[in-house]
Order: sequence, then structure tokens, then C-alpha cells
Amino acid sequence: MTVSIFKDANTGNWWLQVEDDAIGYWPNSLVSGIADGAEMVQYGGEIFDVATEVGTAVAHTTTEMGSGHFPSEGERKASVFTNVQVLETTQTYKSPPLLKTSVGNPNCYDLQVRRSDNWGVYFFYGGPGRNPNCN
Repeated sequence: MTVSIFKDANTGNWWLQVEDDAIGYWPNSLVSGIADGAEMVQYGGEIFDVATEVGTAVAHTTTEMGSGHFPSEGERKASVFTNVQVLETTQTYKSPPLLKTSVGNPNCYDLQVRRSDNWGVYFFYGGPGRNPNCN
């Protein structure tokens, strides 16, 4: 599935498109801080965690991220974003040269960024939440 976010050159509105379907847009008045483009793109994931008492200990939530599998489990198990690209001002797509990562607790959820000829820049992400190693 191809997901795109791009700026309409005529209106300045930012559009969300999935495959060939326009899903909706953010009016340029809401995103005026990126009127001339963006210098950074960020992806993020978040789960809702309420401390749960298990016996005498407080345990992490069992909420899964992605498929519920760790990135180390790879293709067919872990969730993946492939062919990550940004649209340059020249209207050409380009793989980002550098991806910085930040993971709050890799024993609960994790992330692995890779690059290949078939998938370009891609990342596996996710995890099961509560497990014996997740504090």
C-alpha cells in the first residue's frame, strides 16, 4: 500500500493519499509552519499503558504494537514500512540519507532500520508489550 503526504502547489494544502485515493487534507492555515516545506519527517508509535498490578509487582500493559512481533522476527512476522521516501522540492522522490531512531523500552517494543535494493529504506517495528523481559 502506498501512502503519500504532499503539498498542493496551487492551494498550499497538505494532502493524505492512499494508493490513488485522496483521503483528505490539512488546510494550509493549520500547517503554516511548513509553508515552504519541511526539513524533517518523523514517524512515531504509541501505546496506551496503564500500570497493572500482577501479584505484588506493577506490570507493563499487554497492548501490542504493530503485529505484536519484535522486529528481529523479520518479514512475515514483524510489521514493516518499506520504500520510505521524501518528496524533494524538485518533485522527485528520494530515500532519506539518515534515519535516527529512539525507542523507549526495546524489551517491550523495538525498531530496526535497514536498506536494501528491493525495499529501499525500510523499518521493522513492534512488539508484544508485557513479556518476561519487559519491565
